[in-house]
Amino acid sequence: MKKFIAVLLITLSIATPALADNATGVAAGLVALNMLFGGNRMTPEQKQQYNKLKAFAKQNSDTLCTTYAVLAVHEGEKKAVDTLSEKFRAENYMVSVEEIDLNVTTITIADRDNTVISEVDVAQDLSKVTTTTKIPSYGISEKSELDFTNKDDIKKKMNYSMYHSAGFEISETVKSDTDSWIITQVKPDSEAEKMGLLPGSEIFGIDKVEAKATPSYMVALYVENCAARRSPFKVTFADAEGKPKTVSITPK
Repeated sequence: MKKFIAVLLITLSIATPALADNATGVAAGLVALNMLFGGNRMTPEQKQQYNKLKAFAKQNSDTLCTTYAVLAVHEGEKKAVDTLSEKFRAENYMVSVEEIDLNVTTITIADRDNTVISEVDVAQDLSKVTTTTKIPSYGISEKSELDFTNKDDIKKKMNYSMYHSAGFEISETVKSDTDSWIITQVKPDSEAEKMGLLPGSEIFGIDKVEAKATPSYMVALYVENCAARRSPFKVTFADAEGKPKTVSITPK
């Protein structure tokens, strides 16, 4: 149960930036478009705003697709469906799960006014997962797809390294007596090194993700998603004197 809650928490942090964190921006963008559109042709400003909405939809599809893939490979298909569904319901989204022709499971996620709708289509044999994010009012539909023909290849692709983006790498397992990850390496001259992280240092958490309850592969995915958005994250670790310290790092 603890592991499920941990995966739920990390998925919440990973999968909702496009839907939840950007909800205000999307709503503002839609209002702006409603105000701007006076005919069938777009001004350069209208086109720019429209492209922002398309980019938002694409990012959301990519994020959901990758998140489902990681969960499915490491936790199993059923748990991946259940985790995404429960997480979005907890965030007050409308969620439905439907089996189509006994071959495909579709998870439909929508905000309350159907401004943004995401559909995650999963083949029952996990041969493929396709995510489509739509903004119906403006005919926007952006799709992402992953082929699961070889699960080992997928697992390798999903084993992200934090060394490049965050400047440090952590152990795969948690140190049981302190509920912490151990830093295995730190990139020279990186922001992480300047903040005091050292090989052998203990990390207790990254943002709200606690070491004692979260698989390391999900932490790496979280960091990679922060890097994709250039979003800083907070690292709580034991400094050289063994005292807890929290620093903010912006991944590359």
